[in-house]
Amino acid sequence: MGNKFDTKQEYDLRANRVVQYLYDNPGEISNLEKLAGISGYSQFHFHRIMRAYLGESLGSFMLRIRLDNAAFHLRTTDRSIQEIAWDNGYEAASSFTKAFRKRFGMSPEIFRSEKCFAQLSDCKTKNNSTMNPKDLKISIKELKPRKVIFVHGIGTYKDVAGVCWEKVCGFAKKNRLFGFSTEFIGISYDDPNVTEPDRCRYEGSEARRRDRL
Repeated sequence: MGNKFDTKQEYDLRANRVVQYLYDNPGEISNLEKLAGISGYSQFHFHRIMRAYLGESLGSFMLRIRLDNAAFHLRTTDRSIQEIAWDNGYEAASSFTKAFRKRFGMSPEIFRSEKCFAQLSDCKTKNNSTMNPKDLKISIKELKPRKVIFVHGIGTYKDVAGVCWEKVCGFAKKNRLFGFSTEFIGISYDDPNVTEPDRCRYEGSEARRRDRL
């Protein structure tokens, strides 16, 4: 029983290395050999393990996070479509437009001009959220690097966030990591009005301002 649990932990750890690399380098066209090397698995086992971890093929995952990242920049920046395409691994704007249209049902130009961001191909439907973004109090701070423990989850935020925090806090309690300087950091990577809600990425993490974890 213990060996089975340890194996599952090892699979998750290695798969997460690949996922984190892809998050950090959305525009890089990584080959299978390189990604398998990051995971420490042979190419023969790599795809099967990643599919089990992600709940979809690695190719689908990579395509989705690139296009969703592009959609985020289209709605939040004034950068040109060509620049956004380059940053997300597309050398030609025409290839980017074709892929974007297939996922979202419209061109990048229309997506940017519509100024409404309902889920996927239903972008002409108004967002039903009752929260007005203008009511949020936002501050930007630069923090010093610190070590954290974290749990990564994929799913609807209301379902996956609690699971992540249960695991983080359970580990912290078991290893006596709680203290007055403990910080809790939750990161929601995706907009559920753009990314399918059950494909959204979330991380719950614990850090200490002074002490080392």
